[in-house]
Amino acid sequence: MKSVSLKDRVFLRNFETKIVYNAGNDEFYEIDEEAFQFFLKCNGRYTLDELKRHFPKEEIDFIISERLIEERGQKNKNDKSKLRIFSPKSPKPSLRYILIHITNNCNLKCKHCYVDKKGLDMPINIFQEVVEQFFNMGGLKVMVTGGEPLLHPDIEEIFSTVRDYDLRLELLTNGTLIDSRLSDVIKKYVDEVQVSIDGIDGHKQIRGGNWLNLTIKGLKNLEVDFSISTMVTRFNIHEFDETERLVKKLGAKRWLLDYPCTNAEILPSFEEGAKLMGKYGYGKESYESSLKKTCGAHLCAVTPEGNISRCGFYEDKPVGNIKDGLWKCWKLISEKYLWDINELKCGEGCKYLESCKGGCRYRAEYFGHGKLGEDPLMCKFFENIKESEGYRRLKKAVP
Repeated sequence: MKSVSLKDRVFLRNFETKIVYNAGNDEFYEIDEEAFQFFLKCNGRYTLDELKRHFPKEEIDFIISERLIEERGQKNKNDKSKLRIFSPKSPKPSLRYILIHITNNCNLKCKHCYVDKKGLDMPINIFQEVVEQFFNMGGLKVMVTGGEPLLHPDIEEIFSTVRDYDLRLELLTNGTLIDSRLSDVIKKYVDEVQVSIDGIDGHKQIRGGNWLNLTIKGLKNLEVDFSISTMVTRFNIHEFDETERLVKKLGAKRWLLDYPCTNAEILPSFEEGAKLMGKYGYGKESYESSLKKTCGAHLCAVTPEGNISRCGFYEDKPVGNIKDGLWKCWKLISEKYLWDINELKCGEGCKYLESCKGGCRYRAEYFGHGKLGEDPLMCKFFENIKESEGYRRLKKAVP
């Protein structure tokens, strides 16, 4: 008789809350104890009829409709899905997402880039160690970036390492190197690609050269979902209508806007940036905070050397190295770099705090307000937007 198992790439986790995560489509479900117990039994040892004797049929039908479980062959005590059903040992908040800078090399010289161009490639054994430890802590999603990650000499092995664990894999790239060969490699392993397009003429001014055409060509070669990220700069603030038309024409799944922490000479005012971020963009960020914590409550970053920090912006303040153990490093991040939103100095009397979560902590520091001070961009945003369409969009999208 057929047994019931989790579908491939579906994870069950007992974090701060109990969740089911579909790595294939990035769907995230919070579940109650009864549903958790049901999913625990979807391990290849029970038939559907056996499970229906103990759990509500309507709930089982819904779970099947969401394509989270499936019937397979004979009962199997060694079902692979058991590798995706466990209660990981992780300090709280749980570590769910990891941003891995696999190289500092890049074929562009963008004016707003914060990455230190040391010309380093992450050794493949370091990458494998990071992913293994991340998985063992219950990790769900790996975001591979650079520099330009497609310049890494072992890029296909890097991709395949992530897929060996069934984790979700997102690639952050400038898109200029995606030819038909790399497109085939990406299609085989990668779930989503995020590409930067910073306007039309603005893209050229901030990145130099005729890179926009190469980026668009790269996107047209792709056969997987992709999103587009845009930095708001003084070079592109007057061309967002045109940029929006391009983004939609290309078929981006998400369009994410941000305001860079960089030289003042390329930045518009906070007022201008806030208005544009309220009016344009769609879709959610690829990770989110919870538990009334500030940004990055479930995320850390790794440099090519294996150093671990709160996020890519804080790479000059690592808490340790993968050789020290990811568990230990994440515990230090939780203690030193994550705060409850009610600790923020900007939170007094702010009715938008739970939506904003204080915005970006690095941006607050960079612009002189301290680690617990206001993010001037987000404060300006909520001063102006309130309950408009843009506010509702940001309420869903702020990480």
